[in-house]
Amino acid sequence: GETKASEPVKRVKIDSETIDKAAKIAAKEIGKDKIRIPNTSYGFEADVNSLKKDEESLYNYISNIPPSTYSKIYKNIDIQADYLVMILKVLNKFETDMDRLLNVLYHFSMSQNITMTMMFFNDADRKLIEELLEKASRSSIANKDKLLQKARSMIE
Repeated sequence: GETKASEPVKRVKIDSETIDKAAKIAAKEIGKDKIRIPNTSYGFEADVNSLKKDEESLYNYISNIPPSTYSKIYKNIDIQADYLVMILKVLNKFETDMDRLLNVLYHFSMSQNITMTMMFFNDADRKLIEELLEKASRSSIANKDKLLQKARSMIE
């Protein structure tokens, strides 16, 4: 058979930044499949504890949990203030979906004794919730006002 002159091979320059970006994207995609939705507050808090040193991974975990999970797992048990603050800080830093943010705040406001939990919040923590409520008010959910009102009740 005849052999064709091979075309020159195109070389793509790959630097470490490109590799790091690809690795992060791949890790996020893989992580989405592996995230298990917690059935208990204990399971949720154990997961949060294991991720708390890496805010981005913690956000990935939180963002893959349906917001209604929070009101279910904290229906009969109080959420500890330090866990709630940790979650709120990560949401404040990374969350860009205001509809989702509003739903998360709403479902935390439905948890048992949330007003008791809020008593352990310092001024900075309260300011954080106010900032998040302000962001969440930009949501486009149809029943936004009702959800916001309930979420706001955490700090009133």
